[in-house]
Amino acid sequence: MQHWVPDLRDPKVLAEIRREIKLMAQHPENDAIDDWLDAIRDPKDWSLKRGDVVLVVLQGELGKPRPGVLVQSDELGALSSLIVCPMSSYIDAANRMRPIVAPTIQNGLLVHTQIMTDKLNTLRRDRVRRVIGTLDSDACERLDSALLLVLGLAR
Repeated sequence: MQHWVPDLRDPKVLAEIRREIKLMAQHPENDAIDDWLDAIRDPKDWSLKRGDVVLVVLQGELGKPRPGVLVQSDELGALSSLIVCPMSSYIDAANRMRPIVAPTIQNGLLVHTQIMTDKLNTLRRDRVRRVIGTLDSDACERLDSALLLVLGLAR
């Protein structure tokens, strides 16, 4: 048995995925489906951990659904709020405080993405839509180093 898996690095494949996502978002029942999913899931039951890549809806200018990475300690898991760094597919390679993460099956990202450590967000747990993956140890180390710089804790 053979399985065909699309190459997510292929621009044509990515364009088709984006096209299908836009079509799904325009479906007349999309909001009703989202409301139903929100009603049946209890985010308090999720076991989120530091380094998880999650789909979040933030407030303000970053308010569109986007990936983010959970950066708070696992010891704070019982809190009703989460500390998340949003992620962006816009890459500013000169900004060393924004680590770049390549897409992998493990992290669930579709394109190269930059972690916006300078835009830390604290949000209610119900603003997380789902876990899409987990950062590998190398990406977590680069994230930690960038957070030390952003928070002024680097020596």
